[in-house]
Amino acid sequence: MLLTLLAVLSSTTMLVGAVLAARLEHTQLGGYLLAIIIGLPLAAFNLWTVHKSGFLLARLTRSSSESLQNWFGKAFCLAFLLWAACAGFVGFWAASAAMRFAT
Repeated sequence: MLLTLLAVLSSTTMLVGAVLAARLEHTQLGGYLLAIIIGLPLAAFNLWTVHKSGFLLARLTRSSSESLQNWFGKAFCLAFLLWAACAGFVGFWAASAAMRFAT
């Protein structure tokens, strides 16, 4: 459940960053649509990547002790909380670049 929450959090942050880029550019409807078209595949790929990396970490630490599994789980959660902040910048940058290229 926590993995799903982290994945949704970082993907939503990425999509919001893309829409924020359109808002700061003072675009019309086309700019917002372009930002959503850029942001949705990025968010979907981010969601898939977070889930796959979480399952990979679980598979790799399956044979480890419980305390080591807890440590890796906490480190994974911290890393993806930091990634959630960076994901907003990635979405913003990608949408800004696409809007500048389109105009």
